[in-house]
Parts: sequence; structure tokens; C-alpha cells
Amino acid sequence: MKRFQRTLAALLCLGLAATVVAQAARELTITTASGEVLAADVAGNVIWKVRLADSAVPVWERGVGDAVVLDNGTAVDRFGRVLARLHGPRIGHGGRESGRGDTCPYWSALAQVTPPSGSGESNCHTVPLFDSQGNACVINTHLLSGDYELQIRRSNGHDGTWGPLETISDTTNYVSGPEGAIDLDDNITIVFRDISGGYKLYAMRYEPGVGWSGPNLVYSTSTFFQAIEIGADYEGNVAAVFDPADAVWSAVYDASSGTWNAPEQISPAGCEILLPTVVQNRAGDGLYVIYLVRGGGPTGLYAHRFDTTTKAWGPAVLLPGSESAGFMFAGPMSRYPATVDPFGDATVFWQTAYPGPYGVYASRTQAGVWQTAHELLPPGSDDTDIENFSHAESSEFGDAFGTITRYESGSVHFYAFRYRAGSGWDEPDNPYTYPFNITTRSRIAPYRGAHSVATLFAPQGGTPQITSMLYDRSTWSSDLLDIPEDWPAFMQEIKADRGEPLLVFEGEEFVGNNFGIWATWLRNLPGDLDGDCDVDLSDLATLLASYHIDEGGDVDGDGDTDLADLSFLLSNYGQECP
Repeated sequence: MKRFQRTLAALLCLGLAATVVAQAARELTITTASGEVLAADVAGNVIWKVRLADSAVPVWERGVGDAVVLDNGTAVDRFGRVLARLHGPRIGHGGRESGRGDTCPYWSALAQVTPPSGSGESNCHTVPLFDSQGNACVINTHLLSGDYELQIRRSNGHDGTWGPLETISDTTNYVSGPEGAIDLDDNITIVFRDISGGYKLYAMRYEPGVGWSGPNLVYSTSTFFQAIEIGADYEGNVAAVFDPADAVWSAVYDASSGTWNAPEQISPAGCEILLPTVVQNRAGDGLYVIYLVRGGGPTGLYAHRFDTTTKAWGPAVLLPGSESAGFMFAGPMSRYPATVDPFGDATVFWQTAYPGPYGVYASRTQAGVWQTAHELLPPGSDDTDIENFSHAESSEFGDAFGTITRYESGSVHFYAFRYRAGSGWDEPDNPYTYPFNITTRSRIAPYRGAHSVATLFAPQGGTPQITSMLYDRSTWSSDLLDIPEDWPAFMQEIKADRGEPLLVFEGEEFVGNNFGIWATWLRNLPGDLDGDCDVDLSDLATLLASYHIDEGGDVDGDGDTDLADLSFLLSNYGQECP
């Protein structure tokens, strides 16, 4: 707790003028304008923008290490990432201070993905990608004294070890917002932006047995753009999306010819857009781009679905009931929380527009047709940031999950939402509320079929840190599930593969220590059905009582109790949790 008190004290005491030169990145100059925060290099090229729903001119209130804090309490780092929202000087303690308790799931020992950042150094990681063999790939932007490198690191399956950290490109002037997609043949495509001599979109390709290509110039313009998104379909075609002149453009990589087509605008002509978000399922047969139209035409959320036959995006569709959709902060890595289930249907979560009060809604397709938006939380909060602090994911059964943390009446509320395939939306859950003054990211991933796990930044054992909660088919755990170490972590991403979620996060404080980027897997002991941390006769009795009857003995998470579950249990009989 002392460490966090020092952090908070620094937040409240340091001050900066409205124009700031970030000390660690000496070439980065940050200025403010009406409704915007801008970062520029020494030549005056705009590197990134964070747009505010409020059109007032924001003011830097204090400088905090690598981050700066606006007068409304929003902390932004040197990559333009919205880290957190501060709501005053008081820090409370959460009511839950237990660790794992008597449940078997546990997070594995931490594995280092990148070392701690030194002076003038930063790292920025993405959501892990998984290949067909279960190896994870983390893309990282490494910044040291103004020099940018694009790096990757791969896991050795799920065993907790990682291969070497590889630099795959250091030839461009500025690496911004790299995003990657992997196809069914394990080809990886990474797109990123450079600002040397204008604004350029580059792509790099990895092919198994061949390796990485060099950067390939896909698009060049003198017009500022920063949002970069990417997805791959089941034929290996790749669609890159970006936003020059507040419009949505796309370039498509044709897998049959091995070339990129000429980029073209796909959003309606004359419309001003924000937050283009590409989302897809694992099979690549459901690939969408979703964005906000905030002017120049009917406002609301719009979506296109990618057509593999034509290798192009379909027409823009205004999502019914989304006309009131808005945003809080739109930076280079902000996006709407959205997910596509294994059957190709999409779900996107959104909030009502400024000035609030803000409600939370979801729009969803059924058999590919967008349905009328569903209200999840009625308007009632004056601080909701769904494009930065929430997340969405789908299970293998077609259920859609969403999470958000938001500030209400002096406390942070963690909300969770679930759409059950075939039956509709559950009532929203508010499994955790704590008197705290910081809202930041939450993330969610499926775990062993119908289970899921959410990560959040909350007090645990008296210390604010990254921690987690488990969902067991219908209810959230009453205890927090401890993650090794007690570090704050404002940047975290989670992705599941074969029923095991991988969490990648950067341990960091606003002031002082950076602990590097780390990875951990959520493990369990297959066969421990009663949660007493061993596999014994009582677990076997539970399985046999449900055999070919119901899911009471479901070990492998496929929704039933059968021979595969019995095999898992017997292979672990007599074992205990570590």
C-alpha cells in the first residue's frame, strides 16, 4: 500500500503547463486544443490524438513519469493509451481481501515477456495471437530514446516458457499501433503506421517455414490517420482498416495473388467517423468492422461484414437503436468492445453520447442480421468509458460476455454481462464494488467451456493491484483470485486457447517502477469437481452420478459428462493443486 500511496501523492502534487515536453521521449511534444490532446514530433508531425467527448480545451494538471493527467483526471501515456481515470484523492479498501481461497483454479508463475523499462524506454504490447499448435504470439512496440522497434515473442505452447524476444523491424522512423491477425494456416500479418515524410501504412507477413518479410508499404498520404485494425478470413485474405480524414478506409491482402489491393473508403461519403473496430471469430467466417458516425449523416454505430467471395466489405448498416451511441475518449488504441461467436454472429457493447448520464447497451446480429439494441444498464452514471475500460469475448457455445468498470457514487463498480445463445440476455451482474478512486481496464476470457475469468485493477489484501474473478456457468465467485505479485497494471490483455486463458500485462506505476511485461496462464486440476483442491473418490462419485445425464461431471468444458471427462479425472486421480 505504501507504494501506491507514493504514487497517489505524486499524482496530486506534480503540475505541468498546458504544453508539455515528455522527458523520457525527448522528441515528443504534447499540446491541447478544443476537445483534443495531440502529440507531435520535433518537425511538428502529429503522432497521435486523443479526442474527448467534451469539446472544452483540456488542461494538463500534473505530469506523472511517462504519463500526463488532464484536469478531468484522465491519464494518458506516451503511446496515446488512455490508462485510467482518477476521481479524487481518497483511496478505500475493498471488502474482499482473500486470495485463491479453497478453489482449484490458479494463475501460473509469471514469465517475463519484456524486461523492465529503463529511462527513456517504453513497451506497448497487443492482444496475444494463437496459432494452430497453441503457441501464443505477442507483438510489442519498443521505444528507446526516440528509436522504435517492432518485436514479437512466442510461447512454447502452454507450458509457461517462451522463446527469445525477436526484433522483426527497426527500419522505420516511428512504429504506431501495430495490430496483427493470424489465419488458419498460421500466417501472421502485422500492420502499423509510420510518420516519416507523411503518414504511411506498412504490412509485414510471417509464413511458417519462410519467416518474416520486410515492411511492405500499403498506403501513403499527407493526411493524418491513427486507428489501425486488422482481420483475416478463412481463406487467408486479410483486411486492414484505418481512418484518414475521419473516414474508414480499407486495404485487402489477396491470399490467392499474394498482393495488397488499392485502399478505398468504405464508410459513407461525407460522414465523420471515430473508433473503427475490426472483430472476428477464430474460424474467420465472421469478420466485421464497426464504427461510430458522429456527423455528416445519420449518427450511430455502423457495421460492414467482410465477404470472402468478393474479397471486399459489404455495405454499411446502421445498427438499429444505436442512434444515441457516443464515446468518452477516443485515442489511437481505443475501440468498441465487440466479439464474434463461432457461428458468425457479432455483439458490440456501447454507451450513450456525451453529456450523459451514460447508459450501457449492446447490439447483436442474429443469423447475420442486426437486431434492435438491448439496454443493459440504464442511464445513471456520469463517468462511463466503454471504449477503453471494457472488453468482450465469446465462448465456444456461442455465449457473448462483456465487462466494464465505471465510477458511481464514490465507488468503482465492476459489471459483467452475458448473452446466452438460444435464450437471450441475462440480467447484468455487479459482482464487485469497492470504494476506490481509479477506473481502468477490465478484461474477460472463456475458461473451460462455460466458465469465464475477468481481470481488473482493484484493492486486494489492502494493496491496489491487478487481480481476477471467476464465473462458474451462472454465478461469480465471492472471492478474488490472486495473480502472482501485487503490481498495478493499467495495460492488460487476455486471450483463451483450448480452454486456458493467457494474461499478458505490464506491471507499472505512474511514478517510479516499471516491472516489465509478464505473462501467466490460468490453470486448474482437471477432475477436481468439488473444488477442494484434489481429485478423489468424491469427485469420481459426482462424475458417475452425472454420466450421460447432465453437466455435473463435465471436466473438459464441453457441456456434458462422458467418457472423455472420466478419462481426464482418472488421469489426475490422487493429485492435489500446487
